[in-house]
Amino acid sequence: MHRCCNFLGFTEKLYKKLEKCSEQFETKLLYMDLLSRLIGIHKLLVLNFYPYVQRFLQPHQREVTKILLYAAQSAHEMVPPDASQALVKTIADNFIAERNSTEVIAVGMNSIREICARCPFAMTSDLIQDLAQYRKYRNKNVMSAAKSLVQLYRHIDPNMLRRRDRGRPAVGAEDLKLAEFGEVRAANYIEGAEVLPSDEDDVEDDADGWESASNASDDSGDGEWVDVPKSDDEAEGTTGYINPEVEVGFFDFRVALLCFSRLGGFFASIRWHLSVRR
Repeated sequence: MHRCCNFLGFTEKLYKKLEKCSEQFETKLLYMDLLSRLIGIHKLLVLNFYPYVQRFLQPHQREVTKILLYAAQSAHEMVPPDASQALVKTIADNFIAERNSTEVIAVGMNSIREICARCPFAMTSDLIQDLAQYRKYRNKNVMSAAKSLVQLYRHIDPNMLRRRDRGRPAVGAEDLKLAEFGEVRAANYIEGAEVLPSDEDDVEDDADGWESASNASDDSGDGEWVDVPKSDDEAEGTTGYINPEVEVGFFDFRVALLCFSRLGGFFASIRWHLSVRR
């Protein structure tokens, strides 16, 4: 998946096969799974894939949770708002309604949150304000899903929410605003760089270090000899000292002993030969 040479061409060919596929539904699911991963990982624009997925976004559809997963996998910030908003609106109309059960509503809410986390342009201000009302729903799962969606847009773009849903204003929250589609915001600073020392401080520290080192060398360089402390062996005066006369005498004794041992063996061999001849 990561080593393909032509990602867009391969994805378009795969989508054409999916459209013409007349095999079992499980095979179509495998096609959609692979397509959604390729589109999401490499941020490809295959706009016909989203209307195709919308056909199966019904609560009674078989394996609908997998299809919702594929829809979330294929979402990224380069998808145009028209395609992504139509996808989210389809999920909201079919899943988040009073006629459906609480499990269906919670699944639809969580799916919308996952899509909006990958593609923030998929949400409109009117829709997020309507979904935020589910924070006081009678079911705990639906209430938690609605709170997580509201919390997501508090960090992305609080201006899309009602004033009472924005929560307590944090530091810098008023400057948060969702970028326009295709807009790139280049940062002119690095977070945490203010704690690093500046260049002037480094130069001063280096200068102080050189001055202290030079002063120390000037103080010690008075032209006098420095007494180096002796080691323990030198202080005792006897450890490690060898008398040369004792060493030479011991060497002569070893040589004489070796010679006598060899002569003893020589005489023993002569005695053996003489005994054999007799």
